[in-house]
Amino acid sequence: MNANHCPGAIMFLFEVNNRKILHVGDFRWNAGIMMQMPQLKAFSNSALRLDELFLDTTYCNKKYTLPTQEEAISAAIKVADKEVAISKKGKNNKTLFLFGSYTIGKEKIYVSVAEHLKKKVYVDKRRYRILSSLEWPKERMQIFTTDKTETNLWVVPLGTVNFKQMQDHLEESNKSNSKKALAAPYCRVVGFKPTGKYRIFLLFSYTTCNLV
Repeated sequence: MNANHCPGAIMFLFEVNNRKILHVGDFRWNAGIMMQMPQLKAFSNSALRLDELFLDTTYCNKKYTLPTQEEAISAAIKVADKEVAISKKGKNNKTLFLFGSYTIGKEKIYVSVAEHLKKKVYVDKRRYRILSSLEWPKERMQIFTTDKTETNLWVVPLGTVNFKQMQDHLEESNKSNSKKALAAPYCRVVGFKPTGKYRIFLLFSYTTCNLV
């Protein structure tokens, strides 16, 4: 069953004789979504009993107060909207957005922002091949591009979303942009870093333009 985590993450429901055993693996619990699965919904009343549960308790301590995935995505969209409004004030405010990601995972973040802004998302050719293997609908795959000059939304390795390497990405983007006639350089860079521990976003911004 879908574990509501990164693409491919699953849970196992074993039926051994009359015993039912659930192994959740690495999962993201969401009662509204997961209790609609027929296999789990059957346990919501006394009709069936779950005999054993192998539970991932990594963040089951009260000290972890985590936002829902929906809340985190909504916060990212609000930040993106704010930055877009700043960019519209003048060409010296043009913003490059960086979304940190593992080889796979965190797709909901940058796809949701891109859909909201009605923009494409740049991914390198290797990541594009990986995303293509997920068998997403053709309409979903059209949101991705391997051409950096087509969009200011870039997916980059998670570890590069830091002050030094964000500056490197900014310089790289402006080298790519210089090939386009009349293309204004990016003067700001904003990084979204979804952390594995807290499931929240750390926002880094860098203003670098001093244009004449």
